[in-house]
Amino acid sequence: MPKHNKQSNVEIKRREYNKFVAAESIEDYALRYSPSSFRNWSEFLVANTALGSISFLALEAIGASIAITYGIENAFWGILAASIIIFLMGFPICYHAAKYNIDIDLLTRAAGFGYLGSTITSLIYASFCFIFFAIEASIMAQALLLYTGLPLYIGYALCSIIIIPIVFYGMTAINRLQLITLPIWLTLMILPFVMILLKEPDLLTSFFNFSGTKSGSSEFSFYHFGFALGISLALIAQIGEQVDYLRFMPDKKKENRFKWWFAVILAGPGWVVLGFLKQIGGILLAALVLLGGASIYEAREPIYMYNAAYTYVFENPSVALSISFIFVILSQIKINVTNAYAGSLAWSNFFSRVTHSHPGRVVWLVFNITIALILMEIGVFDVLEKILGLYSNIAIAWIAAIVADLVINKPLGLSPPMIEFKRAHLFKINPVGVFSTLIASIISVIAFSGLLGEQMQAFSSIIALVIAFILSPIIAIITRGKYYIARESLNLSDQPTHICGVCGIQYATTDMASCRMYQSNICSLCCTLESRCHDSCKDKPEFSLREKAINLVEPLLEKHMQQGGIRRLISFLLIIISLLTATGFILWTTYMVRADGIDEKHLIAVQNVYINLFFISSILYLIIAWLVVLFSESRRFVESELTHKNLVLENEIYHRSVAEENLHNSEERYHSLLELSPTAIIAINEHYNIVLFNKAAERTFGYSGKEVINHPLDKLLPVTHHNIHNSLIDEYKNSNQDYVSSMSRQPITVYKKNGDELNIEVSLSKIKLSGNFLMTAAITDITSRLKADKKILHQANFDTLTDLPNRFLSLDRLSQLLHETERNDEKVAVLFLDLDDFKKVNDTLGHETGDNLLIEAAHRLNSVVRTQDTVGRLGGDEFIILLGGLINATDAQPIAENLLEQFRKAFRIENRELILTASIGIAIYPGDGKDASELLRNADSAMYNSKDHGRNTYTFFTDAMNKEALRRLALEEQIHGALDRGEFEIYYQAKMNISSGKIMGAEALLRWHNKALKNVSPDEFIPVAEQTGLILPIGEFVLTEAINKTSIWREKHNTDYNVAINLSPRQFRDPNLVSFIEKTLKQSRLPNHLIELEITEGVLMSGHSYIDTALDELHKLGLKISMDDFGTGYSSLSYLRSYPFNVLKIDRSFINDITNSKADLELVNAAIAMAHGLNLKVVAEGVETEQQLSLLKDLKCDYAQGYLFSKPLPADEFERLLESTSN
Repeated sequence: MPKHNKQSNVEIKRREYNKFVAAESIEDYALRYSPSSFRNWSEFLVANTALGSISFLALEAIGASIAITYGIENAFWGILAASIIIFLMGFPICYHAAKYNIDIDLLTRAAGFGYLGSTITSLIYASFCFIFFAIEASIMAQALLLYTGLPLYIGYALCSIIIIPIVFYGMTAINRLQLITLPIWLTLMILPFVMILLKEPDLLTSFFNFSGTKSGSSEFSFYHFGFALGISLALIAQIGEQVDYLRFMPDKKKENRFKWWFAVILAGPGWVVLGFLKQIGGILLAALVLLGGASIYEAREPIYMYNAAYTYVFENPSVALSISFIFVILSQIKINVTNAYAGSLAWSNFFSRVTHSHPGRVVWLVFNITIALILMEIGVFDVLEKILGLYSNIAIAWIAAIVADLVINKPLGLSPPMIEFKRAHLFKINPVGVFSTLIASIISVIAFSGLLGEQMQAFSSIIALVIAFILSPIIAIITRGKYYIARESLNLSDQPTHICGVCGIQYATTDMASCRMYQSNICSLCCTLESRCHDSCKDKPEFSLREKAINLVEPLLEKHMQQGGIRRLISFLLIIISLLTATGFILWTTYMVRADGIDEKHLIAVQNVYINLFFISSILYLIIAWLVVLFSESRRFVESELTHKNLVLENEIYHRSVAEENLHNSEERYHSLLELSPTAIIAINEHYNIVLFNKAAERTFGYSGKEVINHPLDKLLPVTHHNIHNSLIDEYKNSNQDYVSSMSRQPITVYKKNGDELNIEVSLSKIKLSGNFLMTAAITDITSRLKADKKILHQANFDTLTDLPNRFLSLDRLSQLLHETERNDEKVAVLFLDLDDFKKVNDTLGHETGDNLLIEAAHRLNSVVRTQDTVGRLGGDEFIILLGGLINATDAQPIAENLLEQFRKAFRIENRELILTASIGIAIYPGDGKDASELLRNADSAMYNSKDHGRNTYTFFTDAMNKEALRRLALEEQIHGALDRGEFEIYYQAKMNISSGKIMGAEALLRWHNKALKNVSPDEFIPVAEQTGLILPIGEFVLTEAINKTSIWREKHNTDYNVAINLSPRQFRDPNLVSFIEKTLKQSRLPNHLIELEITEGVLMSGHSYIDTALDELHKLGLKISMDDFGTGYSSLSYLRSYPFNVLKIDRSFINDITNSKADLELVNAAIAMAHGLNLKVVAEGVETEQQLSLLKDLKCDYAQGYLFSKPLPADEFERLLESTSN
């Protein structure tokens, strides 16, 4: 890519233009993030400025108008409901705006509308600003008319113009105005209401009997309540004006978080609390005016309202009128600075995106006031209810779509969590917010017109809210949220600010993006105003109705029209449909407002006028639509052509500059390449004399350049290798080329100056330069590499710890040995040796001791075998011994015995004498296997057989072992999925209370019924489950089933039954064991003390701390812990003392012979006495005769279980046993 100066593409005119716009004392960071450096106001000042907007007397006018039309009951509840909705919907908007310091338009972009999609909402918001500016200025003009007699049309202009100087300097001036006027306005606001209630408290009675002109009653009507609610909800867009100030809130920190939250809630959604009171106050004042005999028209005018109110404060009517006039003027100035300010921001946002131009916020301030002035002149106040009722449908749809995205889509992950407002990172259109708003607006306005019935008409605003709120997440799900972020934000440096590459002004990092066109950072405003880039920085395709329509229609028309014609037709239809829809909507809504009150005779004439206007506009739009389509097509073609030519020209300039630079630096680069190259380079002329010897060559050979230059090559390279040069010269002559190269195919041995041997690779190149032959040799010292290769080869084939052949080399040697033996008709023995209990050495003494033990074991193995035999290490503590040249299979037996003998001698490791045994499996070729893999597998099976028969022995492979291996393999295959297939079942063996003869509980025993393997013994499948890790889910199954069944039996028989459940060693390694048991017990409602967990001594022998922890936690839960199979281990007595056991189970091997063996009887007696001395209960296992039971009873044994009472039974049979014994 060509290198450009970062500033080279920035036009000076554009730079100056943007600097003018960047006068932030005027601009107030319009269209961009408000940085902390500008936000110097306290929380109180920002909140006070925002709350200044509640001064607007349109609130009183709206409240009065609603009450006069629909009655006090409907007005009160409608205004209250609207206020609650506005508060709830305003809270998330205000919070996010204050947190991220952005205005309502930037927040709308991020909340599902997209960069251009939010232009629609900018129009909605701007409409709110100029409508309410017009209403407020009309109220002020009425005051001027009443007090001074100034004509309304002059008053409208005057009330508009006086706002401009204040709003010109934005937040700074508005903040001062609101702060200075606050005490005066607050006093004048509250005083008349206090005096009215003090002087005439009975006025409230008339207030509550206020009847509506349309409702005809003061009683509540759900239908008229809906209209009242809709009109009041038009104020929902006021939250945008609050946000325009809240964006200047200081950052929320630990020290100011309470003040920050209070200010945000009070000045954000909290405005509607005061707004509600002012609307209700307006109803009270309207009642006051009407009771004074004034007209309904005057009862809706704030100047008349407050003039009537101030007569209760001042007896002199002139003074009351003067104070009323001052109050109205002050109130309307306070609100209209906000309306004008917010409108200037809204129009700035709209036009900057549509036109890519921004002359400054002040221009749009004047524009907004001008539109409001036009509305005043045509009498906007006269149709206040209709305008607000209609507007509320659209405004609510917009706000509801934003709130739905903030409180539903973002928490649910349907939209990105971040608030992204920059054009560089947003799609133009996001259908989530745009379609939600448009669909909700259209349906609600249709309902408002009455086409869907009276009830729908009354609640059209609620329809808008619900539809937008529901559609937003639905559309987000359908589009999978892919139209929120167009490209990922590039991480800028950690600096708080960066300089914009276009306007050259420093802005906060939050306001910056990376621009591909300018190849620099760009601020959000400059990015907005850029018209030439066509969003080239975004790689993802934009959402386009045009493209989607083309994709839908093109397959249907491609046989009848060319592709270009189809695209033109679709573009034309979309434009004409959009223009006709917009025009129809505007004419229809205008007609709805104006048609109210016109008699039927004149109404038809008005309808005809609007219909004719629509059809005349349609003809013009047909022409305009085609012009737009054709002009757009021509513009795209010209732009594409210009872009292509610019790229070609830029590419050509770039390549020329590169060529010139290469030509200029070629000699210097060539010299640097030779001299500074890390590779040794020698140049030789056609006479084999050295003409160049670089620094790397000096380091490689030990000679200086002076010592070898102009000397023959023989000084470095022996003559025996000259054939390399000769072959290269021959190749060069035969090729007829000016350049030939070759590489030495094997290492060359040479000698350095000091006589050290040097292994090198030589890459030769022969060139023709200025008519002379020159040969260059690039020499690589590979001495270290050859040594490393040798080491790597050794490491690849030999065990790094013992230096024995590894698995790969051992099996390779075995394969070669089998091949040789096949020719000689001999036998081969494969001995698979595994160290017994080696893991205990690692676990107790550490891996370093274990490694030393393996090294010593390897030495001993090597000392026994013959020279031609191989001892290899397969991995871990497994070794392989290969014996070749055997005549009989029994020839391997003496070697196996010698190997075992070596392990009977103690190993002295780190001043310790360790006794270690080994198990050996032997497979003989060819009888036990035809290849290396089969022999190794069978020797492995034989080795496991040795371990099963007591270890420290050897075993020859037999076919029976193969069957055992296959059986084990089948077990491993079938046990996977056995739990899901429902093949496991819990059996219960009764435990009897010896003294009472009653069943006190049972032991839960797992059984496995498999279709292929039939009934599998626990002794067979439990070890497999342990090794595969399946014991964890199986164990949870046993715990759950046993606990739930015991709980059922307890409730059914009203008896506490104890259930004993075995825990395996592997289960203790599960960190969730205790929590699972606790959770299962809570769900079953079985008391904890009825559960007895049985563990064997083997669980405790590992000494792991997690076992101690688990046992301690289980004991604290109140569960009983039982020592199972007592007497079969080595250290049971110490374990009984150290762990929290409650029960001791005497193994059946001792119970079997107590009637015949006095020794066994004494052992059992001692065990029972010892257990009772430790406060343990005793359970005797395997009781099968009455004589055994009698002896145990005499020995005071507590409990017994065995076939004398019951064999293990399925749950249903055991339940019948419980029923029979209880009966």
